[in-house]
Amino acid sequence: MRPLFLAIALLAFSGPSFAADPVVPPTRTVKTPIGPVRSPVPVTVTNFPEVQQVEVTNPGGVGVPGPPGPQGATGPEGPAGPRGPQGDPGPQGPAGPSAPAVHFLGFSSSTLTGGVGLLAFAGACHSSFQASHQCSTDETLLSPALPAGVTGVAWVLPGTAGGAYGNNTCGSWTNGTFDQLGIVVVLESATSVTAELAPYSGFLIERCNLSLPVACCGPAAGN
Repeated sequence: MRPLFLAIALLAFSGPSFAADPVVPPTRTVKTPIGPVRSPVPVTVTNFPEVQQVEVTNPGGVGVPGPPGPQGATGPEGPAGPRGPQGDPGPQGPAGPSAPAVHFLGFSSSTLTGGVGLLAFAGACHSSFQASHQCSTDETLLSPALPAGVTGVAWVLPGTAGGAYGNNTCGSWTNGTFDQLGIVVVLESATSVTAELAPYSGFLIERCNLSLPVACCGPAAGN
């Protein structure tokens, strides 16, 4: 009887209807304790390596240019550059007014020797005729007219019209001695030099010790 009982018992426990469910262990929640919160502390890093040179061996393409920036302020003026070449001459301007013709006005009222100097001759003319000066031989010849009613001999400055007499100037009008000669203009007069030619008008020479008037030229009266 015992073997049969054991076999029945084994069948009862091993069948599908009576099989026990597998055992699943329960889940446990473990709580980790959290300590107090600390504030961050700044850290200084002193062991960075030195700056390294980086060489780009494969640069990318050129990008699109950006828009131009605003114009900057005007800089200071630079130094002057070298002088440029001379330009072409401009057109000729209109002719200016003609200078008044120089007239042979007459003889000074005072007389002087040939050695008193040019300023003394000019002063004698200024005292006799306004804005006048001592005539040159050329001015007496180019005068539109000779002074009316004037006769005699007067000191005159040498010019191209004086010919060979132009070299006689009483030692540049500084030597009024007998042995020096000076050029004079003669108007219908007989002098010691021209007595045989009287009446005579032209240029001659006289002794520088003679006291003679000065031939004066300038603008005509009213000019």
